Amino acid sequence: MTDLLLDVVVEYAEPGFSEAIDQLVKSGKVGPKATPLARSGVGVGVRTGAPKPEIGTPEAMKRTLLKAKSVTYAEDGASRVFVEKMEERLGVASDVKAKTMLTHGSGAATANVADGKSDLVLTLASEILPVHGIELVGPLPESLQGYINFAAGIAVRTKNAEAAKGVIQFLTGPAAGQVYKAKGMEAR
Repeated sequence: MTDLLLDVVVEYAEPGFSEAIDQLVKSGKVGPKATPLARSGVGVGVRTGAPKPEIGTPEAMKRTLLKAKSVTYAEDGASRVFVEKMEERLGVASDVKAKTMLTHGSGAATANVADGKSDLVLTLASEILPVHGIELVGPLPESLQGYINFAAGIAVRTKNAEAAKGVIQFLTGPAAGQVYKAKGMEAR
């Protein structure tokens, strides 16, 4: 699939379009029009069968973080920036830091919860749903949420632009939207 470039884009504010795609366009690697595909927000996961904490409001999220014996997330994950920003906004960063287990990759973080080593995992909802042994409690409250955006662009040097356009059309169609939703993402 060298004719189709998929790009994972981190947005720190209101989701817009991406600096990464813009850089690929400016460098001449991607055509002038990139297409948003989906986005995934940060979610909270617990061990399967554990009580699901209340996380629907900023105050509930704050109480849940303070009550948890341990919290885990990936130190190198795209969602870390959003998690730490949330902790700062809630005024619990120093309290939570002492009980945070940072891991290399979200797989190790979700495994910490599945194995009972940590109470909560904070990572993209799309990284929680497929993991056996943990359950998605839900997304962060909207006022605390951050999103990772996925976009597609067609390589300028493609030999089959029509096929690449067809793939993008498929990835933005109604069937793809249902799959994104089932995987913890929102179609864009």
